[in-house]
Amino acid sequence: MSVRSSSTFAQIAIDGRYWKYDGRHALSLGGWNHSHNPFIDHDTDNDKDNKGVSTAAQIKKAMDELAAAGGNCLRCVLDPGMAAGIQGVDFCAKSGTQYDLNTMTGPFWTRLEMFIAEAKKRSIIVQIELWDRFDLIDGGWGSWPVSPWNPKNNIDHAIEDWWRSLLAGVAGVRFHRPTSGIGLYDTAKNCISATRKVESRVKFWDVEPRLDLLTNRQSDEAYLAADPGKAYILYFTKNGGGSVGLKLDGHSDATFELRWVDIGTGNWGPATTISGGSTVTMDRPNGSSHWVATIVR
Repeated sequence: MSVRSSSTFAQIAIDGRYWKYDGRHALSLGGWNHSHNPFIDHDTDNDKDNKGVSTAAQIKKAMDELAAAGGNCLRCVLDPGMAAGIQGVDFCAKSGTQYDLNTMTGPFWTRLEMFIAEAKKRSIIVQIELWDRFDLIDGGWGSWPVSPWNPKNNIDHAIEDWWRSLLAGVAGVRFHRPTSGIGLYDTAKNCISATRKVESRVKFWDVEPRLDLLTNRQSDEAYLAADPGKAYILYFTKNGGGSVGLKLDGHSDATFELRWVDIGTGNWGPATTISGGSTVTMDRPNGSSHWVATIVR
């Protein structure tokens, strides 16, 4: 996303009851035929189902008409779920047929940047509303079944949030009900079962977050909670290469039992022993599932 560029924005302030735009008082006057994703579709006259996609030239022409009439304000409601699911304008990456909500990229953002930049050229203020509840429900647009926000259409970030929260030290976690969560689907039940298996070997209240003990870690690849020298819980997401170093340098006389749990199935995985005294390479068993390991002295 490059809409953060300072050259894209003007200085807006409040002076009493009125706005100031680039240091001058401004009376906000506006009108637009489509305020939901207006940088994608500028006109609903001939499109009552919000599926339209306008060209950049059409959007610029509509801005010219607004400016010519004396208008200087546009409402812009961000509905990325509708954009991707209904209008075919993605806002995030894909992994196969599933959306990856951790990677914000795609024409949604380049369209938005164009919209803001063209508005600035015409001294038009853009009012951006970041979240719209209609983008998260199966309302008249019918976008929820195909929306990237729908859990069935994206990579299981609910699982990642679950384990990141546990290793951060929260006292309890739960999955929200469908359709905005995975409730008690098999994925949720298996994750709960995996958590209890981990708890049978390491109590979560006996460890604390220790990312500093991991080396060669890619962003969002692995998370660690530990009581150094005694017990460790290591969680691997599906991201990254699935290999990190675990610092056991100060424990040269220690032997640790390593046991993996497949979060996707809730079952025990491989088991082995590792020795302290160095940084040990930890490789998740495979990249097809989320994995968590207990390392206990």
